[in-house]
Amino acid sequence: MISHLILLALLLGAPHPSDAGPQAVSLYVAPSPRTVSGVDRLVLPNSPPIIEKHEFSIQVDALQPVSTSESKSVLVRELSPATKHLIRVRDFAKTVESFWYRTDDSSSELCLWYSEYYNTWSLWPLEKARHLCRGVK
Repeated sequence: MISHLILLALLLGAPHPSDAGPQAVSLYVAPSPRTVSGVDRLVLPNSPPIIEKHEFSIQVDALQPVSTSESKSVLVRELSPATKHLIRVRDFAKTVESFWYRTDDSSSELCLWYSEYYNTWSLWPLEKARHLCRGVK
């Protein structure tokens, strides 16, 4: 019976699994802080540090946001290589950064990470950011 189904699939021109298009790309987010302390560079050097509280989440397209973790990397979702994706970084539900991303063949895994020093987010291939996206195998 199974051989009949395979033969029927071949006759109807069904694609072989190895003929499938580009593979989905895994988007991970590195651990991100809940609090960041720093010094406002515009005030006197003796002023106390400023404590910023954060509650980051990552939203891809119109899907529900995924909360980040302070201690481990989180898989946000698998990105389809066939479409362009809108990635939003939210802090307490307010969008603080957003950008469009279209996957390419250069990497099947990506790491989105936060720089406390510059207060910005960056997206790197996982092979170059494995030290940031800890725990991803």
